[in-house]
Amino acid sequence: MPYSYLDKNSAPYRFDESLVQGHAGIGATMHWDKLQLSLILRATTGEEETNKDNFSYGSLSMTWAL
Repeated sequence: MPYSYLDKNSAPYRFDESLVQGHAGIGATMHWDKLQLSLILRATTGEEETNKDNFSYGSLSMTWAL
């Protein structure tokens, strides 16, 4: 059986994942003649059992039709 350093010494790099993760999002879009502007905001719960911080982010996009 071969020896694996990564397998034997991986304990500090392992983390406990939560079984359930929540996601929520809301968005809005505005249309003008040839322009579209969209804003989307998202929030998730923490993935790790040891780090319960929520994660929030958003995206803004603008599209112009030629």
